[in-house]
Amino acid sequence: MKTRKYFIILLCAFVWCSSSFAQVITKGSLSVLKDQKQVNMICDFENCTVDKHSIDYARNVHDNWDKGVEEIIVRFTEGYNDKANGKYFCKFGEYPEAEYTLVYHLIDIDDDQDTKGTIDILNTKSQEVVVHIDKANGSAGTFGSFFNLLGDAFENLGKKLGKLSKK
Repeated sequence: MKTRKYFIILLCAFVWCSSSFAQVITKGSLSVLKDQKQVNMICDFENCTVDKHSIDYARNVHDNWDKGVEEIIVRFTEGYNDKANGKYFCKFGEYPEAEYTLVYHLIDIDDDQDTKGTIDILNTKSQEVVVHIDKANGSAGTFGSFFNLLGDAFENLGKKLGKLSKK
């Protein structure tokens, strides 16, 4: 009887923990990306802390910031398309003429380069939010430079969104 009770408690804890780490779509659906070949992507670092420092500090410490951001967006695209299995093959990057703009509002990049944030997908022309995703978090790898690990986190997040888009 005790074993069964502990098993049920453990199962409930597992379900609670796994659901608390999942992305939560609070508005709209990722189906808006279905026929898109390009999506404008903006990484909003303005309110982000990096290892408890301001974003300005991080920009000064890490060389080639703009090039690094371009590379992590490529990794996001690779992750997204890998898990979407070509169903929603899409390029993310600087495409201001695209119908939709994905804005990743980064809140925190911890000392392991794991990311925490939210995502808004906007109609580019009207700037109306058509999709909002809370808990848009990415997990980094274990070894590498700042941008390599950050790229891992963005690729991980892209994979999670690619899986979500198939639903």
